[in-house]
Amino acid sequence: MVSLPCSLKVAKDNTAKIYDRNGKYHGKKQYNEGTIDDGELKFHLKKHLNYFRMLLNFLPNAFQSNDPIKMSVIYFNLIGLDLCKGVEEYNNKLFKTKKERSIIIDFIYKHLVESGEGFRGSVNLKLPLVDRSNEMNESLKIVGNYDPANLSQTYFALCILLTLRDESMSQRIDRFQILSYLKRCQLPNGSFKPLLDIYGKPFGENDLRYCLIACSIRKILQIDKIYEIEELKKVDINIENLYEYVLSCTNYEGGFGGEPFDEPQAGLTFCGIAILKLINKLDSKETNSRINYHKLVKWLCQRQIWYNKYNKQELDEGDNGIYDNGGFNGRTNKASDTCYAFWCSASLKLLKLEKLINVKGVELYLLNETQDEILGGFMKNRKSDYCDPLHSCLAVAALKLLDSEYVRELKDIDESLVISKDALNFMEQLKW
Repeated sequence: MVSLPCSLKVAKDNTAKIYDRNGKYHGKKQYNEGTIDDGELKFHLKKHLNYFRMLLNFLPNAFQSNDPIKMSVIYFNLIGLDLCKGVEEYNNKLFKTKKERSIIIDFIYKHLVESGEGFRGSVNLKLPLVDRSNEMNESLKIVGNYDPANLSQTYFALCILLTLRDESMSQRIDRFQILSYLKRCQLPNGSFKPLLDIYGKPFGENDLRYCLIACSIRKILQIDKIYEIEELKKVDINIENLYEYVLSCTNYEGGFGGEPFDEPQAGLTFCGIAILKLINKLDSKETNSRINYHKLVKWLCQRQIWYNKYNKQELDEGDNGIYDNGGFNGRTNKASDTCYAFWCSASLKLLKLEKLINVKGVELYLLNETQDEILGGFMKNRKSDYCDPLHSCLAVAALKLLDSEYVRELKDIDESLVISKDALNFMEQLKW
């Protein structure tokens, strides 16, 4: 495979003058060679550390609308910080003091709903007492608190606690309650909705995202290791129905959509592959016979953008044109986006085919186009106004996942649960 340039100006003689984003000239090459020196690419570790720590302490007003999903904001900042703190010079200390760690841990537990069925996204979502005792319709007579757990925020909260190495998890979290809630959120077709409504029925949209979240929660709570406990076995989700639903979301192009017959999308394709991995079905004979892996791998590889004479018009008319080189898009004929560097790389990593990725291209796109070299963090794309925790975290994770030479000293990441390997080891050693 070839290295990808930062920028090309193609002449009629099929040669290209190559520049970086700062206008620095890198020479003249044959257009079909596609090779350049990567110049002075740099991963600004200390600035990224400062960025993640800053957003853990306070959020700019641009993130005000994210308050209902505050657990996810903390998660992406904390995972990014955890990965970056794997360097020896920082002595693998996540926080300066134990007090700082305990403050965040206690704050996370404030989001645990009173029933113990999971976590809410924000303390501001705790609703007051519901009193409908005067309703004429018997089915509407409800008295009590409606304080539902949310599956995605439960997953994020559990990952946060693992990342903080919270040894009190086994005492403060009721696995039976969470797993029971998880089972009630599953639909007959095997998919999941994010929460239960006031009548105890699954509520919200259902697609592969919540299926992966459910499997991840199940993995974190280690239900596969506790089947000898009959009560916990009874509250496990229906794996076979889930398996059939996941396979039904494959598309003729090879990727996975959110629901059956949907257009394939890279993030949802990662969800489908990761689910199969977490339920031990990825390498099974049945899966091999029902999924066209050739199409799947081809579709994933085609998400990496490379400017050439065959797609020149398509990219010229796109949002970023040649500046998308090396990056990944999420769907056919779309522009590059930082987060898809992780979703596609992690998908191929799960399939043990990450070597098909042009790593130099990913490095050029992330470090040269979307990295904020002043404040730290990564943007969605080069036209974004500011960085955000999700794209910043996933950019760091993608570079580490691909063993980029610029992040060799960072912590390894588990591509299925999307936490550091250190957090994964803590999870496996946790005594419930």
